[in-house]
Amino acid sequence: MEFLSRFLRVYPFEFYDEISHEFSRICEICSELIVELVETLELMETDFDAAYEKTFKIEATRREARKIKFELLEILYKKTDNHLKVYLTSKLVTYLYDIISHVENIADYLRGLIIKYPSR
Repeated sequence: MEFLSRFLRVYPFEFYDEISHEFSRICEICSELIVELVETLELMETDFDAAYEKTFKIEATRREARKIKFELLEILYKKTDNHLKVYLTSKLVTYLYDIISHVENIADYLRGLIIKYPSR
C-alpha cells in the first residue's frame, strides 16, 4: 500500500477522464477487500464458518477487480498520446490490482487453515 501511495504522490500527470470512474471503483474494491480481510481475521477467533464464507466473498470481489483491471488496460493501451503517461498509468492499475491479489492470497491461506483446523 505504501508503494502505491508513494507512486501516486510522484505521478506527474492528470488522470484520463475516461478511466477515472473505473479507477475509483478498483480503489474502492481494494479498500473493501482489506476491510473484509481484517474482519475475516477477527472472525477466525470466534466463528470459523463465517470466516470461511468471507474468504469466498473476497475471491468473488477479486474477480470483479480483475475484470475492471483489464477494462482499464484496454482503454489505456489504445491511447496514442504520451507513451510515458500510458505506461505509468498502466503500472498504477497493475500495482493496485497486485494489492488486491495479495489480499485474496491471504484469504486463500486462511481458508486452508480453517479447513485444516476446523475445530480449533
